[in-house]
Amino acid sequence: MNKELEKLIDYAITDGFITEKEKKVLIKKAEKQGFDIDELEMILEGKLFDAQQTRKKENPVQKCPSCGEIMVGVSRVCPSCNYVVNARSKNTATLDEYMHDVEKKLLKLKNTPKQGSGKIMQSVILTYLTLGTYIIFKKVIKREDLFEDNNNYSRLNNEINATLSLMRSNYGEDGTVAEFISKIEAEKAQYIKQRESGSFVSIAAAFLLVGGVLFAITRIPSPEPSIDKKIDRLITEGKRDSAKILIPQLEKESTREFYLSKIEVINIDSLYKAGAYEEALEKANFLTFKSEREELITKILITQIGELLTKREFKTAKDKAELIPDYSTRFEELDKIKIAEQLKK
Repeated sequence: MNKELEKLIDYAITDGFITEKEKKVLIKKAEKQGFDIDELEMILEGKLFDAQQTRKKENPVQKCPSCGEIMVGVSRVCPSCNYVVNARSKNTATLDEYMHDVEKKLLKLKNTPKQGSGKIMQSVILTYLTLGTYIIFKKVIKREDLFEDNNNYSRLNNEINATLSLMRSNYGEDGTVAEFISKIEAEKAQYIKQRESGSFVSIAAAFLLVGGVLFAITRIPSPEPSIDKKIDRLITEGKRDSAKILIPQLEKESTREFYLSKIEVINIDSLYKAGAYEEALEKANFLTFKSEREELITKILITQIGELLTKREFKTAKDKAELIPDYSTRFEELDKIKIAEQLKK
């Protein structure tokens, strides 16, 4: 066998087993060198067997130093005499260290300041204002407690749970250790219950207070709108007759004239759109404001002239053009009529 291939096999089985990826690499290498694949697999099986036997010799069966009972699995506690085997590396914490660490952290947990009423009130207000979406943001997106904003409290609680889990895994079969773990868990659970109970009262009070304030605000009657705002609203809603009834209540005469003219313009525009041009013209002549009056009259007359030209009623169209207030617009329309007459001929 090629020395390079043999070296690769030794590397692959160092840990006592071979992965599919390693096996594929070896087969590819063997095929490239023309080595028989069946023979390669036989060599691999043999070398793997030897490696596994060697590992068994290096890791003999562990026995309890106290009573000689065989220790099965990863347990550090003798099933017969409950002796705790402390054969651990320097990097692994001892049982005493675990117990001291847990007690110290539990004391710190109990001394962690509770959430202030200001923070609770802030969370409650944000919950109301966002219609509950703040709860989703805190709990689902940020994965934080809604009312407990103290990072040390959550961190200490998680660390205690992690240490207890390690103790249960390594020493859980020892009666004394199991009793210690149960005692710490019960003490911690009681403290958390008391803390959360106190917080619940504060949170409930905050919700009631904020809810009461918001309810009171909604019950405050809206200020009575001014007369002009009422008139504007009625005009917008198309209730012009109702708006006219309120106009005399306005103090300034100029404001009264403005609203009367505004309503009349809307009425004239309705007649214009309905094709009632003569009636619209008659009402437009009585408008108070000159610029508004002339603009409406011109618009109505131009539309009339256009329809008369379509019907080839040129004389009537000329009569209407003479009524246009603006001089230049009047002659523009007369020119149009003249051109239309010439085209007819």
